[in-house]
Amino acid sequence: MPNYTLNPNRTPDGNARDMLVPDSTTDAMVENQEDIEEKVDVVDSVADAVLVDIVEVQKNLNSNYSWFGKALEDGGYEIAGAVLPEFNGSYYADGTLNTKTSYANKDGAGFLWWDGVDSWVVSAASGVLGTDHFIRVDASAVGAFTNVGSADGTVTGADIADAEHKADRIGAGISAFQIDAGNETWGTWVQLLGSDDTPVTTLMTKFKADMMFVTDGEAEVPYMIQFGRGASGAAALAAGDYTELIIGVNTTTQLLKEIVEIQTERASAGDLLWARCLAIGTNTATLDFYFGIKEYMV
Repeated sequence: MPNYTLNPNRTPDGNARDMLVPDSTTDAMVENQEDIEEKVDVVDSVADAVLVDIVEVQKNLNSNYSWFGKALEDGGYEIAGAVLPEFNGSYYADGTLNTKTSYANKDGAGFLWWDGVDSWVVSAASGVLGTDHFIRVDASAVGAFTNVGSADGTVTGADIADAEHKADRIGAGISAFQIDAGNETWGTWVQLLGSDDTPVTTLMTKFKADMMFVTDGEAEVPYMIQFGRGASGAAALAAGDYTELIIGVNTTTQLLKEIVEIQTERASAGDLLWARCLAIGTNTATLDFYFGIKEYMV
């Protein structure tokens, strides 16, 4: 006669035999439950792996390259208070108009420019007053602008700190950055990117310094270069947020003819970027270069 075990999954209904199952059946039920749990674990592990793959794909999705040289003019102007909100934002150097630097709004529409006589103007098009514009009769763009046309109220121009804007996209008139070695030691850190220089493309939240192209070198020696990410070069070094590389420069053969990989770690959009160099066996030696970054969504 087989042994019986109380079935915990049955509801008592007055029939004692209905509450009992053979031990062999109980063993089969336990094995079946364990098999189900193993399959659930497999499904969970597969789901986790798929999620990791999706995240990795997102990290590289819609990545963009941008190349930079030294900003035409450090800093710029912050325009605020306009009733027409598209005029509010950070204005950076965009060229020259009427013998002075003109500025374009990075955050919206609008241009800031000198009229060639006695006033600074904020309008929808550079050099064109248009119906809606603001004007400031002064040699400086810092201060209050008054409205002209249907643009109500006033706007205020304020200096943007130099640390916020250090690089401009490559193009006509954009010169290379320059770093200088010390006396057989590291030279001074030079800021390459400001807090307003990234992201270049909307929705990008990360970037990494990816490449550089050397245009000039003062000495025909190997250069050691450090790129750091942080509030300062020293802070980047202390935190370990930097990368190093060595390049050889030969001015006789017109320097390097290829792009050099930098490959820093990813930084958050708005983080500052710095560089410095050491020229082996040399007391000061400059190195000029452009650099490129790659931006990511996550």
